[in-house]
Amino acid sequence: MILTNIADMTFPCVSGFYGLDSSGNFQKELALQPEDWYYRNKEVTYTLNSQGYRAPEWQDIDWENSSVFMGGSQFFGVGNDDSDTIPNMVTILTGTPTVNLSLGGVGMQFHRQNTKMLIDNNIKPKKVFLIATPKYRFTWMKEKAPGELSFENFGSWLLKKDKVDPTFSSREPRTGYAKLRKAMFTYWADWDHNIDWEYKHVVDHIKLMWEKAGVPVELFAENSEDCELLGVKDYDLEGYMKVKGARARDNSHGDRNFNRRVAEIFKEFV
Repeated sequence: MILTNIADMTFPCVSGFYGLDSSGNFQKELALQPEDWYYRNKEVTYTLNSQGYRAPEWQDIDWENSSVFMGGSQFFGVGNDDSDTIPNMVTILTGTPTVNLSLGGVGMQFHRQNTKMLIDNNIKPKKVFLIATPKYRFTWMKEKAPGELSFENFGSWLLKKDKVDPTFSSREPRTGYAKLRKAMFTYWADWDHNIDWEYKHVVDHIKLMWEKAGVPVELFAENSEDCELLGVKDYDLEGYMKVKGARARDNSHGDRNFNRRVAEIFKEFV
């Protein structure tokens, strides 16, 4: 019904590791972290449905009474247990069922395509929380087989202030679900206004599709630069994570305390 997670895994599955939160990375962190590190003896479980999402099977969801979350890896919950993801914490705080349609590394084109496919299947959730992923990420749609869509992610995960060419580098290791397309992205990086225009256009299109379907949308953005571009409130979550050192098991994404803080913000909108 919607785009399938293309991580190098077989779905459905229950796994102890995912993406950046790999077994190899975990072993490195065990050697670096203090003895009282929370994740030293904390089991992290990823329960993924038949299409690789941290959500129930589609036919088991009460869509009309559920809030849908469309975001990136932080909302997917990389480095965090199923129980510690932001959508699940919103459910705990509000009693409202949530559906986590977030995946790591995706651009907003990914969420636009899933929005179209959900609406085409007459699926209308109670509300959609659209969390705009960084504007320098793009999702390229392609036809895997006749009538079957697939996708490929490309772009940059480096900020300009890192003093490294953002078109050719990435913080994240090469994985099965996040790839770079240097030549095409160089074009976009040379023309920042093109990036801004495309980004805002896709976000506005997603909102318009849901609103025309009669589904209310709450728009947020992951970082301060994109909050300003999209004209949404900046909760300075990046600053909170830097100050508090609230890192999950992968030492990259926010941990359960960070997620709880974000969930407290979102509960006001449910």
